[in-house]
Amino acid sequence: MVQIVKPSTVKPGLPKKTGSLCPECKARITAEIYEENGKAMIRKTCPEHGEFKDVYWSDAEMYLEAEKWAVDGMGVTNPAVDVANGCPFDCGLCEVHMSHTSLANLDLTNRCNLRCPICFANANDAGVVFEPTLEEVIQMLKVLRAERPVPCTALQFAGGEPTIYPQFFEAISAARDLGFAQIQVATNGIRMANDPEFTQKMVDAGMHTVYLQFDGLREENYIQARGKPLLDVKKKAIQSCRDCSPNLSVCLVPTMVNGLNDDQLGEIMRFAIENRDVVRAVNFQPVSFSGRIENEEREAGRFTLTDMVHRLAEQTDFVKKEDWYPVPVVTPISEFLSALHRPCPLRSGHIPFHIAGGRGYTPHQVRGCGGAIQGHPGAGKVRGGQEDPGRHQAQGIQPDTQVLQEGPGTKGPQRDQVPEAAGRHILQHSEGSNCGDYMGPHDGRRHAFPGPLQL
Repeated sequence: MVQIVKPSTVKPGLPKKTGSLCPECKARITAEIYEENGKAMIRKTCPEHGEFKDVYWSDAEMYLEAEKWAVDGMGVTNPAVDVANGCPFDCGLCEVHMSHTSLANLDLTNRCNLRCPICFANANDAGVVFEPTLEEVIQMLKVLRAERPVPCTALQFAGGEPTIYPQFFEAISAARDLGFAQIQVATNGIRMANDPEFTQKMVDAGMHTVYLQFDGLREENYIQARGKPLLDVKKKAIQSCRDCSPNLSVCLVPTMVNGLNDDQLGEIMRFAIENRDVVRAVNFQPVSFSGRIENEEREAGRFTLTDMVHRLAEQTDFVKKEDWYPVPVVTPISEFLSALHRPCPLRSGHIPFHIAGGRGYTPHQVRGCGGAIQGHPGAGKVRGGQEDPGRHQAQGIQPDTQVLQEGPGTKGPQRDQVPEAAGRHILQHSEGSNCGDYMGPHDGRRHAFPGPLQL
């Protein structure tokens, strides 16, 4: 068994101490997280520049509830960076890092075809062009795949605007050939909207998911946040994902700012549901303020994850505060699959158990059967009970071994039609289903899954 987590060493509850930086001089200083007026707050004092205070989570109750799920990772056994000056100055991953790479962001360029007033990467203002060669990109990919004990399996090309990288398709193909199970691109969608053939070429090269900048359904959002009207561009980009073969999964990525679009979370969710044939997720990203900013401006614009939870509860009739869980909630599933990471009788090496990986593949149900993994007979029913048998795939089975056969009136593999040895190592997938869902074996409800996992 590959151990990937251990109990958290962080003391639960508030107040607590943590490490931080002075926003002025970047000196490493101690910060305190504490509760004030129902909010989790953070404050720190620099000997030279004084005290700084900000909202950490706007709902302290949710912060304390999320802490209950906390675990520590095991880090990597072959770190790429030596520890010289300590966190965060030796970030790499170094030997002190407590998790492996779940999703790697690889910047292909810092150039961009927009000049957004709000920009995570501060693209176009760096003063220098950062654009690694294709050979350097491939070397970065190899470093990620060589991480141990858990090789990185999920990759997101980012920037700048990665789609303007001169060898963009070659970079995608290289990631595919190196075995990345989930390949994404964080994009504004302009090239896809203007040239649908570009989207098809992405698919042909091995792209799985478009992580699409999407700030709402009102044009004024884009004029304020992106400097120009872009709503029609976003819709065309989504349509291009729908029109390519096979269609390309989309994750909508709204940057949330108080006073800009925080009244539109419900609209965005409803749009995603209406377009669920290609839109598989919405990733709300609270705006991050960096550099020098007046306290009044920062406080007015600050939007935290728990603000998102409250707005969605207010703006929809189908999302409640109690519906939200932090990422470590999937830890028991990861440990379960890790325990099953053993030699397969049908092939050399180990069984590549895969969660939400590939293009639109989702395991609908995993259930124990005397230590076996078996596709659930009713797993062909997805999307609210609509019939979608899709395409089935057996993981850990030789490509020329037929193990999944449809019986009369069934929606999945029949146990007596599967070779005995093979039947112990099957996860059923359905193409076109909602990637990122996990059908729990007990209550039959869908649960959010954070992305690909391969052990």
